[in-house]
Amino acid sequence: MLVPFILFFLLLGWSLYDGDISPKEAAAYVTVWAAFLLLIFLFKSQSILVVVPTVILDIILIVKVFGGDIQIR
Repeated sequence: MLVPFILFFLLLGWSLYDGDISPKEAAAYVTVWAAFLLLIFLFKSQSILVVVPTVILDIILIVKVFGGDIQIR
C-alpha cells in the first residue's frame, strides 16, 4: 500500500530535477496527494478507496513526465 506513495515522490523529484514540470505544478500534485493522505486517516477501514486515486495520480504523473518517450498504442 505504500508503493504508490513512494513512487509518487520519486516521480515528482525526478520530474522537478529533469525540468518536466514546474514548481507550481509540483505544488498542485502535492496538494492533491496530501488530500488523499488525509482521506486515508479519515477512512481507515476503506483505505483501498483512497489508494486507487493515488495510483491514478501516479499514472498521470508518469504520462506527464515520460509522455514523449512512451509510445502508447
